[in-house]
Amino acid sequence: VSQSRYNIQQILAKQLSDGGWSFNGNTADPDMTGMALAALSPYYSQVNVQSAIEKAVEKIKTLRPSNSNSLQQLIIGLCALGINPATAEFSFNGKHLIEHLLDYALADGQFKYLKSDENGNGMATQQGLYALTAFKHLTQSQVGQIYFALADFGTVYEQSYRNGSPSPAPTPASQPITVPQE
Repeated sequence: VSQSRYNIQQILAKQLSDGGWSFNGNTADPDMTGMALAALSPYYSQVNVQSAIEKAVEKIKTLRPSNSNSLQQLIIGLCALGINPATAEFSFNGKHLIEHLLDYALADGQFKYLKSDENGNGMATQQGLYALTAFKHLTQSQVGQIYFALADFGTVYEQSYRNGSPSPAPTPASQPITVPQE
């Protein structure tokens, strides 16, 4: 058995009966479900993977992430599959997932982990930019390019510091995202 086939089998074996994945427990959590979808996305053509993904996408419609990192992982997982997270299908409390994510963005381009936080969080900011880049790739018909999205962010980050710039990368505040309407 190849390493990738073994890894796929291990991910599929951890899928919960409710359709999602969990780090610890029997109830799907957004982070692990989004990460599993991103990991499985290149193998969607395999029947067993396809059915697991379809079950997970249905579960995502019921999840209510409580922090920015959870939202980000769902967005990344959906974008990896070519599914637009900025639709009514993935909405709750009157907003779709991208709008919810942008609620965590600060004016300086950082992302908060919790809505109640006053300051940005490094991991939330990194994952926020990754999620927005994955969404950008999706809306530019570059489905499945999430792995390049992080590379794009890393290139901008590296070039910025090489040039002596104090800011690590373009931010949501300096480069607004256009959310396509349904």
